[in-house]
Amino acid sequence: MKRYLIIGLITIWLLGIGYGLYKPLPKGMNQQSPTYGLSEVKLEIPQGFIHKGMGDLHVQGNPHYWLDPENGIIIAHHLYKKLSDLLPQHRPIFKKHYQEFKSMTKKKLKAWHQQLADFKHRSIIAYHPTWSYFAKQFNFSVLSTIEPKPGIPPTAKHLYKLKALHDKQNLGFILSAPYYSHSTLNSLSKSLNIPYVIAPTSALANTSYTSYWSLFDEIISRIIIKLEAND
Repeated sequence: MKRYLIIGLITIWLLGIGYGLYKPLPKGMNQQSPTYGLSEVKLEIPQGFIHKGMGDLHVQGNPHYWLDPENGIIIAHHLYKKLSDLLPQHRPIFKKHYQEFKSMTKKKLKAWHQQLADFKHRSIIAYHPTWSYFAKQFNFSVLSTIEPKPGIPPTAKHLYKLKALHDKQNLGFILSAPYYSHSTLNSLSKSLNIPYVIAPTSALANTSYTSYWSLFDEIISRIIIKLEAND
């Protein structure tokens, strides 16, 4: 029972990511909740009237906040507190695991910054606004996205604008999650003469990145390999 309670709580948190779209939230959820302790760090919160023509906007802001390890600590703290409220008899073990996660994440974050030190401040194009938090944490500048609007496939006109942007800004590389068009990435990479990096956004079973920490190890390793080969 306790196991299912924990899984259920984490599932509710994950569902909250998708329910941040412009579509109506389920009964009992509103535009301001749940924030999971991240209301002060949310990026790209849309302002004014929101409609479908703006693409797949999330009314609570960009939902890919776990791709900043510091936000991962905030999420872990929120889960630790909520689980402790639900199962107070297990608070010590929840606290112990949270503190271990926090300590390791801070240690790994320092190492990740060191690994990327030679590549910071490079300008990038993201396929989708997936990488905003990651870029902010690791000192990359996302100048544009391949999608003209979130969830809207790129047009020839928009790709031409990206070429003009590259001519002015000297973009460093393209960054994308695995589930976007590889042919578009390959074509744009050749057109701009810059590398593209396909990196995972979540830890997965039966891969080399089965934990939160190994997920970032994998992302950063893929970026470094591509950039070193291109320099």
